[in-house]
Amino acid sequence: GTPEPHAGAALAGAAPALLAGGGPPCGISRPFAPTLPTVQTARPPRFVPGHGPLGKSEDVTAFRGYLVTLRADVAQARTRGLTGDALIAAVVGELQPAYGTWSAFAHFGKLNVQQTDEELAGTKPLPGGAVSKRPEL
Repeated sequence: GTPEPHAGAALAGAAPALLAGGGPPCGISRPFAPTLPTVQTARPPRFVPGHGPLGKSEDVTAFRGYLVTLRADVAQARTRGLTGDALIAAVVGELQPAYGTWSAFAHFGKLNVQQTDEELAGTKPLPGGAVSKRPEL
């Protein structure tokens, strides 16, 4: 997203949209989460997502927190030896208290966990038929 100081808005892609319905772009959280503080530097009053309602700075902060927590919880579950449906159920259960009130969490929570697990395993399908590589943790 690029802050437009004179417009009072920044194009924020999917950042505030998770609260209304969405998730990390292409289900990839690692490169996306660190960019969100940069989007907020101009502190415009509104963020224009790629879809969904206008967001506020607090929405971008909350979305970044979700991505960081999602990755950490999935990594911890993998360390405990959880896989597949057991990993998804455990991590969704851990995320539920903090993010269960988000309108999209009931629909996208399991998918976000699954895709983050695939991302950490290096098996996440990407647009164009490519597959993610195992990231440095």
